[in-house]
Amino acid sequence: MKTIAIILAGGTGKRLGADIPKQFLKVNNKMIIEYTIEAFHNNERIDEIAIVCHANYSQYFLDSIKKNNYYKIKKILNGGNSRFLSSLAVIRAYDGEEEMKMLFHDGVRPLITNDIINRNIDRLDEYNAVGTGIETTDTIWAVEKDTIQSIPDRRKIFRAQTPQSFIFSTIKRAYDMAMLDKTLPVTDDCGVIKHYLPEEKIGIVTGDERNIKITRKEDLLLLNDILNERK
Repeated sequence: MKTIAIILAGGTGKRLGADIPKQFLKVNNKMIIEYTIEAFHNNERIDEIAIVCHANYSQYFLDSIKKNNYYKIKKILNGGNSRFLSSLAVIRAYDGEEEMKMLFHDGVRPLITNDIINRNIDRLDEYNAVGTGIETTDTIWAVEKDTIQSIPDRRKIFRAQTPQSFIFSTIKRAYDMAMLDKTLPVTDDCGVIKHYLPEEKIGIVTGDERNIKITRKEDLLLLNDILNERK
């Protein structure tokens, strides 16, 4: 079964306050998105990569592919205005092909490791849907109207990361059902499975504290420090 990495890079990164989307900012002379691409490109078990991006920035990827010989990138797809629509673009692009494993990953999580990628691929032999997450070490409060309503058992709470991985026919079936529901009450792919295919068990893969999502300026400093440490 073919294994495809889907890199979701359609965000504009407004919270970071940069002139260009954060995935194109350079750290140690390399764009953030290039670290992400290379993590999957250099993994021998990844057969193909698809990029989902904003149409205005597709040239960044075309230039990077040419410069770095990212031969595994087979598709550059125009993303929607939300995570849901970006994932939907992927499903439509691969509809009709043979069954496959798909790993959906945030383009601005550049420190993804081979171990996490491989654990996701292996876990798809047991489950049709898999999420990556790490246990929380903090007490979690459920808050409403500025007051604490409940305190969940933190031993049962995980912080979600990516990849979120699926057997294609399963994620497609969930999205087909979601498209009939105009409320679209979910914001990530595991959420689509959980809401529309509640009978489908979602396996868990242990992530890594360093598998951070670049959101704020402090994250750029942390990324730089970790990259220098790896050197």
